[in-house]
Amino acid sequence: MKNEVIVLMLICGLCKSQYLAPGNCPRPEVVKNLDLNKFLGKWYEVQKTYTFFERNLRCVNAEYDNVGNGKIILTRIGMDKDGVSKSIGGRAIVAKLSEPAKMVIEFETSPSIPVNYWILDTDYNRYAVVWSCFNMGPFGFFHSEKLWILSREKYLTVDLLGAIYKNLSKKGIDWSSLRNINQLDCGISKENDVAPNI
Repeated sequence: MKNEVIVLMLICGLCKSQYLAPGNCPRPEVVKNLDLNKFLGKWYEVQKTYTFFERNLRCVNAEYDNVGNGKIILTRIGMDKDGVSKSIGGRAIVAKLSEPAKMVIEFETSPSIPVNYWILDTDYNRYAVVWSCFNMGPFGFFHSEKLWILSREKYLTVDLLGAIYKNLSKKGIDWSSLRNINQLDCGISKENDVAPNI
């Protein structure tokens, strides 16, 4: 009964505003020979699809730290409408060292579910595109996808965003539900950093 309740809660939450599609998760092309060390560090969220644990947050940034053995700590920090800092941590593991762009991540949410966390595109210095997906139901009845466009700066040019959209379309990824992230008025706020055990 407990498992059924958890699944129902997930379905209700996802149906409200996240992208759902029939069948299993697709397998888009990722960055080949990703240099994980060059990817690490701080990224600003420029656009993203709806994510429950980031709802109503602005000034969101993500910090990627390598702790060795193909394990990454991800900390996302944003500010709510009152200017209070909110953070969430995640533990990512490179599933195959030969494909470092394909990770599995488990965010510190309740309930926590390991999901694909793939780097679809990056030039390391300006932008990165991260995609996540998990199957719902025992027979892959449908799946939920999430998408983030990240930048080393708080904004990306219109031309660069257009090129990113075009590349996503070639990969078969729907980007129409992306939302802009407000990176204005990001004053100093106490950060509640998360350092999950791995």
